[in-house]
Amino acid sequence: MEIAILMAAGMGTRMLPLTDVTPKPLVKVHGTSMIETIMKGLERRNVSKIYVVVGYKKEQFAYLAEKYDNVELIENTEFETINNISSIHAARKVMGTADCFICEADLYISDLSIFDAELSRSCYYGKMVPGFSDDWVFDWDGERITRVGKEGTDRYNMVGVSYFKKADAAVIRDAIDAAYEKNEEDVPGYAAALRIIKACVKAETIDQLPDEVMDEFFTIEGVQERVYESIVILEAVLDEIRVGKAEQIESLALTETFDRLDKVSKLLSTSLFIDLDKVSRKTETADHAYITAKKEALVKELGDLFSSVKRPVYRSMMCKLLAAMPIFMNTQQEIRDYFDYVIENCKDDSELMACNKLISEMIEE
Repeated sequence: MEIAILMAAGMGTRMLPLTDVTPKPLVKVHGTSMIETIMKGLERRNVSKIYVVVGYKKEQFAYLAEKYDNVELIENTEFETINNISSIHAARKVMGTADCFICEADLYISDLSIFDAELSRSCYYGKMVPGFSDDWVFDWDGERITRVGKEGTDRYNMVGVSYFKKADAAVIRDAIDAAYEKNEEDVPGYAAALRIIKACVKAETIDQLPDEVMDEFFTIEGVQERVYESIVILEAVLDEIRVGKAEQIESLALTETFDRLDKVSKLLSTSLFIDLDKVSRKTETADHAYITAKKEALVKELGDLFSSVKRPVYRSMMCKLLAAMPIFMNTQQEIRDYFDYVIENCKDDSELMACNKLISEMIEE
């Protein structure tokens, strides 16, 4: 027995204005809606049950359940904020009950014979595309898929159809369930952040956000600081895996996934000097001599830079640099000590007067 899950919940924004009125899978090509070209292929294969996961303009899909005896509609209530994984999660109760096709529902299938193949194991459907492709692709060594990711040259382009044996479908179902079972309350600020994201998706400008949504921003202040310890632990684990399991990561075609995790860890950092596009696949330990040499080189570089400018100019440059750096004061005493140090080391009378005036204005505010 075989079943099929067709993912038809998305809003199809890339086909606007056609999808303003009609969901993308129901757009007709040569008089037939795209989703029905897929269903004809599955019917030709005698697939026993077809589950259509709907969301955007869901009511327009109702006729399918009336027209086809083996069609059942499943609603995805999260289609506006989460990608296709939410559609698989919505259909989790049928995942793992039989061998299963999973198809994007906005495909136009002109050759129904693609569903005729005898499939003895799980697979992706793909088409070899000569030259560069910026779409999702996979590498095939003749026996198995060795990499899945965005972009590639002379690679198989994924066409939106996949097939999973019953046991493999159950593994996917359990993995998605585990991700969804995480209690939102375990993550500080998660619920508020999700509400903000949903509101931002619907609003075209910030002025359209309701006051209660704007108030949500205050509830997530300081969240990163509260979970910082956990972030540091996860970064350490990630570095350990990246360094110690580099060959396994490459063999499992997970290099791009770890590159994304590397970028996420950089985004969580407070540093302003990290290159997000530079991937650090190898970690080298910096010893004391290396750090000292780098520090001395930086001091010399700054000294050479400031030697050719007048004192007021480089003081202004240093102030601008300090203003841009993430400097945090934990107590009032730290703030007081900082100002005392600045004032005590200020040797220019006019500059001292300006500092006193600025500090007074800050206190008054």
